Amino acid sequence: MLYAVFINKVSIESFTDVSTYTLTLGSSFDLKYFVSGNSVLPIKISYEVLLPYYLIPISSGNKGKFFGRNISVENTIRCRGNRRGTYNVGEIEFRISDPLALFNRIIKSDNLKTIFVFPNIVPLEKLKILLSDPFEGQKAKYRINFDYSYVAGVREYNPFDPVSMIHWKQTAHRGKLMVKEFDFSASKKIYVALNLHKKSKRFQDNATSIAASVIYYANKFHLPNAIIVNSKPLIVSLPKTGEYHMLENFKLLSISIDESFETLEFIQKISDNVDFGSELFYIDKDMNLDALEEILKIKKNFSKINIILLVDDTFVKPNEKPPSYYFMEPAYVKRIASVEDVLRRESIYFYPIFGNEYLTVLER
Repeated sequence: MLYAVFINKVSIESFTDVSTYTLTLGSSFDLKYFVSGNSVLPIKISYEVLLPYYLIPISSGNKGKFFGRNISVENTIRCRGNRRGTYNVGEIEFRISDPLALFNRIIKSDNLKTIFVFPNIVPLEKLKILLSDPFEGQKAKYRINFDYSYVAGVREYNPFDPVSMIHWKQTAHRGKLMVKEFDFSASKKIYVALNLHKKSKRFQDNATSIAASVIYYANKFHLPNAIIVNSKPLIVSLPKTGEYHMLENFKLLSISIDESFETLEFIQKISDNVDFGSELFYIDKDMNLDALEEILKIKKNFSKINIILLVDDTFVKPNEKPPSYYFMEPAYVKRIASVEDVLRRESIYFYPIFGNEYLTVLER
């Protein structure tokens, strides 16, 4: 009967810490924990570090068993983030009992730390998404985002550079072809809108990776950037630049979405939350004619709109021979492609991304 009294007087302490609070999808972090316990009588104590479902332990050490009056354990677990999101880590469950397991007690500690698993950054050029204005399928000679009144520096020439960008004085001075580097104009603002309405987790991971990549490249060239995510309430950031702003946007892209607006209502709300003359990247899975009509209606508020569609269910496994129907495009892709020339004249550009590009670029 002594255990019935003393088992409730066992003192347990725990402390947790993490090696980083932010990581990208598929990367890992270290969770360090310390537990201690004291009892007047010998007791059995087992513990388990509880982890969210998508944070996978890739090293041992999240469980332990002890017998005695005092315990003291310090250990580190390496975990991998397998899904974009925001997670709380550090919860530890203790099971305390007498040697015969007649009397039991369960304690949970909640020394929690918040971990943000960011989407991956992918090279936009591999997905053939241009931040500059396309001209007949190629990059324009001059890009409207650049301030051509000021030469910020020079770099070595590559075959894709126009001859007009060669800096002849520096070429003569250095003995090799050099081209001018220009800074971006601060007047151009980039908005990235994600329609996550009724979308799968896989789509959300891939869509947020593209959104994060656009934000990353815009920030790299000092373009004010912001995100708009379809949720209730709407997730909207203000257009700014800087490393801190970029990380805050990445955190917003890591939030799980429970409720969202219907697609047409979301497109209408985009127009209410942007600055006139900005450039829009709209990311979705598909698009019917009603949604395309709404995009045309809000075009008056933008200098350029880029429609990025992640066309699902069109991929084959690595090293698998594509079937004869592999290159068949969904009907909505064909419809938009059929009016692509008209859309381009309105400065609306269409980028379908198919399943094999998921495997080779987004889900590498």
